[in-house]
Amino acid sequence: MVPTVDLIPRLILIAMMATAIGWFSYRARQLYSYAMLGRAQPRVDRLPERLALFNTNVLGQFRLWNQYTAAGVAHAITFWGFLIIQIGALDLFLSALVPGWHIPLVGHATWFMFLQDLAQALVLIALATFFYRRYVTQPERLSRDKQGPIILALIGELMITLFLIGAAEIVRGAAPHDWLFRPFSTALATLFEALGATPASGWILVLHDAAWWVHVATILSFLVYLGYSKHLHLFTSPLNVFFYDLTPKGALPLVKDIEQRIENEEPLGASRIEDLGRKDILDLYTCTECGRCQDACPAWATDKPLSPKKLILDLQEHVLTAGPARVAARQHAPVPAAAAGAGVTAVQSLVAAATMPLAGGVIMDETLWSCTTCRACMQACPVFIEHVPKIVDMRRNLVMQEGRIPDELARTFRNLEQNGNPWQFNNSTRSKWAADLHIPEVAEVADVAALEVVWWVGCLGSFDQRNQKISRALAAIFQQANVKFAIMGKSESCCGDPARRPGNEYLYQVLAQSNIETLNELKVTKLVTACPHCFNTIKNEYPQLGGNYEVLHHTEFINYLIKAGRVQLGTAVEQTITFHDPCYLGRYNDRYDAPREVLGAIPGLHLVEMQRSKETARCCGAGGGRMWLEERNGRRMNQNRIIDVQEVGASTLASSCPFCTSMFQDGIKGQGVEGQLKLQDIAELVAASMITTE
Repeated sequence: MVPTVDLIPRLILIAMMATAIGWFSYRARQLYSYAMLGRAQPRVDRLPERLALFNTNVLGQFRLWNQYTAAGVAHAITFWGFLIIQIGALDLFLSALVPGWHIPLVGHATWFMFLQDLAQALVLIALATFFYRRYVTQPERLSRDKQGPIILALIGELMITLFLIGAAEIVRGAAPHDWLFRPFSTALATLFEALGATPASGWILVLHDAAWWVHVATILSFLVYLGYSKHLHLFTSPLNVFFYDLTPKGALPLVKDIEQRIENEEPLGASRIEDLGRKDILDLYTCTECGRCQDACPAWATDKPLSPKKLILDLQEHVLTAGPARVAARQHAPVPAAAAGAGVTAVQSLVAAATMPLAGGVIMDETLWSCTTCRACMQACPVFIEHVPKIVDMRRNLVMQEGRIPDELARTFRNLEQNGNPWQFNNSTRSKWAADLHIPEVAEVADVAALEVVWWVGCLGSFDQRNQKISRALAAIFQQANVKFAIMGKSESCCGDPARRPGNEYLYQVLAQSNIETLNELKVTKLVTACPHCFNTIKNEYPQLGGNYEVLHHTEFINYLIKAGRVQLGTAVEQTITFHDPCYLGRYNDRYDAPREVLGAIPGLHLVEMQRSKETARCCGAGGGRMWLEERNGRRMNQNRIIDVQEVGASTLASSCPFCTSMFQDGIKGQGVEGQLKLQDIAELVAASMITTE
C-alpha cells in the first residue's frame, strides 16, 4: 500500500504513472510508425505452431540454454523472476490506487509471497553472474556500452527495494515473521531487529516509505527507458518469436513479377526502409546485442568485414535516424521538430540519412558479399532475428538494381545463363563422367514411373573431377543394391542456388522454371541428390514456382538401402572419422541422423564429433555464392574448419556435400596436412566397405 493515507501521495503517484505511461506510449507509437513503413508480412497462419514456438522459446527460454549454459540459466532466471515480480508490482500499484484491492489469488497470498521472495534472491544471483561476465571475463561478443550497467543497476535496485519493503513490513508487524513464508525478507528483518529495530522505530517507517517510493520510481523509469534501449526486447521479443517465418527454412522469399517490375522501374531488393518487411524492422528493435550471432558467424571468425550483430544494429540505427523523415515523406509533412532537434542542420541531417541506400550505404558491399548464408547466426539468435533474408535482399538490390557485382560472380552468372552450369562446360557433356557405367538418362527411359529414383547429379558431381569420383562411388552403391534409377544427364541444368543466394533472383527463376518444365515433362516425381544445395532448392524452393517433388539426400537413401539389407557392409574401415554437417543439409533441413547412422553401420569406423557439430557446425565457406569468390580478407574459412578437425584427432574427414568436399580439398592443402588427413564422402566410405556380389 501507499506509505500514507493522504490524498497528495496518491495524486503524486497518479502523476508519475501518467507521465511514464504517456512517454512510453509516445515512443511506442513512434516505433510503430517506423515499422509500418515496411512491407506487410502477414504471419498469422499455423497458430498452434506459433503458440508452441512462443511457449518453448519465450516462456521456456529454450534457445538461451544452448551453447552458453551459465548465461542462459542466468537470463532465464531473470526473465521468470521479472515476470513474477511484475505481477507483484501490478498488485502494488492496484492496492496503492485503491486501498484494500488486490489481484485475486495473488495479492497477499502466502504462496505468491514465497515465490516472489525466492525470485528476488535468484535474480540478484543472476545479476551477479551478468556483472562477472561483463566486467571480469568480458567475452568479445558482448557490447561495451552504458546500457548494460544501467539495466543491471535498475533491476538490482528493484530487487533490493523489494527486500527492504518486505523486511520493514515484517518488523512493523504488517507481515508475519515466518522463515517459510518469506525466508530472505525475514532474514533481513532479523538483521534489522538485531540492530535494535522495533515496530515503533521511526527509522523503519522512513526506510519502508523511502524504499517504496524508490521502487515505484524505478519501475516507471524502467518503463520509459526500455523504449530507448536494447531492453526494448522485453516487449518485442515475444512478438518476434510469434511472427517467425514458418515456411521451410531453406526457402528464400520469392520475388514476383520481376520483368514487370523492371519495366515499371520499381525497386528490386532492399534499398530503402520501405523495402524491408515489417517483421524485418521488428527484428531490428528486438536485438539484445548478446553477440551470439557474431560468435557463430564463420565470416567474423576469419576476420571478414561481417558481424551479424553489427549489421542488425547498423540497420536499427538507420531506421531510428531516418524513420522520422521517411514517415514525414509518406505523410507529405515536414520532418517533426522533436525528431530533428534544434536548427535547420539537424533537419537536413535527418533528410540525408533518410535517402541513404541500405546496400552500399548503411551496409557496405563487402560486408554483404562476406556472408555464406550458412544460417548459423539465425540458429544462434535467442530472439529469432532473421539475418540471412535481409542480406540476400540487399544483394538482390546490388545485383538486379545497381549492377554492382564482383567480377567472379558476374562470370559465374554468365556461365549459368549460357551453359546451364557455373563454368564454361558444354551442358550436353553432363553425363560424360558415367560414359562407361551404362547408366540411362531419364529422357531415354520409356516408363519413368517404374524407376525407383531419378538421380539429380548436380553441377559439381557432373563436372568437378574430385566430385566425379563420389558420383562413381554412389553409382556403384545403386547398382550393387539393384536400384532402378536413371540420371537427368543432358536434361539437367543448374538448380539455380548459385544464382539465388548471391542475389540474382531473375536468373534463378529462369533456371528453376526451365528445370521444372523438364521434370514435369519427363514425369519425374522422386529425386535423389548428393548435393545439399540442389536438395534444398528443389525440395523447398521449387514449390514456390509450381515444382513439387519428393527429394532425398544421398545419405538418406543410402541409409534406407543399408537398413533394407540391400547394401551389405563387411569390409572394415579402420579409421577415426569426424563428420562435417553441411549447412544446407543440417541447419536448413535438420538432416543430422542419416549420415551418422550410415557411418555407424560401417565396420571398424570410429566416429568422433567436433566441438562445433550438428546445429553449431562451422561453415566450409562455399555457400551464398562464396564458392566462386576469392577470400581476400582474413583467414580462409575452409582452413578454419580443418583446424576443428585436427583438434579431435581424426584421420579422415567425412563429407556429404560436393561444395564442402571442394572447399576442404583446398583447406587440407592450405593447412599442409595432405599426408595426415584424408577427405572422403560418405558414399566413398560405404563403397569401400560394401560387400560386392558377382
